[in-house]
Amino acid sequence: MEGAKTNEKVVWFCRSLARRGYVTASIEYRLGVDVDSIGGEAGERQIIGAAVRAMHDAKAAVRFFRSRAGQWRINPEKIFLGGSSAGGVTTMLVAYMNSQEKFLEIAPRWLWDELGGLEVQSGTPDVSSAIQGAVNLNGTLARSGRVETAIPLFNVASTADSRIPFVRGCAGLPGVAALAVDGPYLLDSAARAEGVWTRFPVFAGANHVPCFSYSLPRRLLG
Repeated sequence: MEGAKTNEKVVWFCRSLARRGYVTASIEYRLGVDVDSIGGEAGERQIIGAAVRAMHDAKAAVRFFRSRAGQWRINPEKIFLGGSSAGGVTTMLVAYMNSQEKFLEIAPRWLWDELGGLEVQSGTPDVSSAIQGAVNLNGTLARSGRVETAIPLFNVASTADSRIPFVRGCAGLPGVAALAVDGPYLLDSAARAEGVWTRFPVFAGANHVPCFSYSLPRRLLG
């Protein structure tokens, strides 16, 4: 997932999974970042707000598909979420940001109130948005210590990523250092420390989201 459900690489990946018997979907989600005005504290608020809106939309999608499990032959106990770049960040937030305390570690209280907390009930409000697995392709979390729930994590990273630091640093858009984060290396370390199942393929010397240019998706799909 990269914001647009028509992204050709994600569509290819979804279709490849569907041919193997999985019910798959590529979703639209809001980003809402004004690249021309981003910067400083205002830019940080934009990035956090965009991440939370994307999380809301992804959770709404999970609820939607779970509510139609019987119709579309979905196992409601085995719903996985995955994404690349901003979609990876979205996936990690859905998987591991599960309390107000965690939210307020990276954002002010007024933003919690403005955006509606962790779960805006925009559709199928009585259905769970829980997922059973996370696939993160070059995304991250602001705090690696938040990986503390037993949701399996497939976590792909690049050592020379210009947008998401491998260990720790600033994540953001090209030319814009937007938000201090812990990188995928620390996410993997935190998951292992908590006993969470994790796999951590690393592309040495590669830049942002290289996996579709290599053989990783094909290896994953067998």
